[in-house]
Amino acid sequence: MLTQEEIEFLDTYGYLNLGQLLTPEQVNHINDRLAQLMESEGEEAGHELAQSKYIRHPKEEGADRLADLVNKGQVFDVFYTHECWQASKPFWGGNTSCHH
Repeated sequence: MLTQEEIEFLDTYGYLNLGQLLTPEQVNHINDRLAQLMESEGEEAGHELAQSKYIRHPKEEGADRLADLVNKGQVFDVFYTHECWQASKPFWGGNTSCHH
């Protein structure tokens, strides 16, 4: 559950630091999958961005870029299904249940 103070901060500033939400194991799995994707996609990594009519910026020199992670493994689901992310729904139409 978000506290009233957290809700007010989120409403005022548009963001909220919820601290460490992922376990070290989750972080390791995510990092492993990112490395796999970079290796398998190679020079084409992040090509989905170039195909978007809404996102138009070149790949920065020396930067790794991936896109469309929502469709590249369940390991990334936590970024949009975590209960604390879901607790921000009042700002887009839901409830404030979060147990952090």
